[in-house]
Amino acid sequence: MTQSSIESNDYPFNLVANKLTLNESDKNIFNAYGNKFHYIKGQLLFAAGDKSDHIYFIEKGLLNIYRLTNKGHQVTVAFRNAGEVVGLAEALYGGERICFAEAMEDLTVIAVSYKDFKKILANNPILAISVAEVLGSRLREAHSVIHEMAYCQVPARIASVLIKLGEKSNLSSKDGLQINLKLTHEEIARMVGTSRQTVTSVLNTFKKEQSVIFKGRDIYKIYPEKLASWIS
Repeated sequence: MTQSSIESNDYPFNLVANKLTLNESDKNIFNAYGNKFHYIKGQLLFAAGDKSDHIYFIEKGLLNIYRLTNKGHQVTVAFRNAGEVVGLAEALYGGERICFAEAMEDLTVIAVSYKDFKKILANNPILAISVAEVLGSRLREAHSVIHEMAYCQVPARIASVLIKLGEKSNLSSKDGLQINLKLTHEEIARMVGTSRQTVTSVLNTFKKEQSVIFKGRDIYKIYPEKLASWIS
């Protein structure tokens, strides 16, 4: 299992999520213990309040991990894509899920029970250390989201989400990051807890300053350094 990240001082508030991935040996172990499931865009892998008795390895697709505010607004905590493991924290301490995990595109996961995952960790100390390191990184990530919601205006929150999506796309180029995902303004609004009209207004501003490039009505490419200026 390997961990990679962009250093926290590259973008304000450690915007780009630390990534937990499996090497080929780990994938084989997950396949041996787990069961494969398929979800279509919009389906929930799990919801807040669910029993947390499984760990999930994403074989294909992208997940939006989000929470609901007291007013019922959706706020994105993180994105997880192919090769990453999700559902670690609650499963390891035995609590209920506190987040929702929604497929942003067709999704394939391998589900491993908590009981079997404990066996895997017991037999793989290096893997266990990697899991502990990533849990610490994700805790820091969660704190950054809380900071954004408490102190950042909507343009900063939208910029943050776009940077995260750009990083997850794995389609970097020397002059920006491509976003290989069709998102409506309503979907972006739900991610940052605001209205569709506000998202449209902010995206028009980003478009004018060319921090975001559109193809037709879809976001095609972003420039992280320009977007980060809205957050700092």
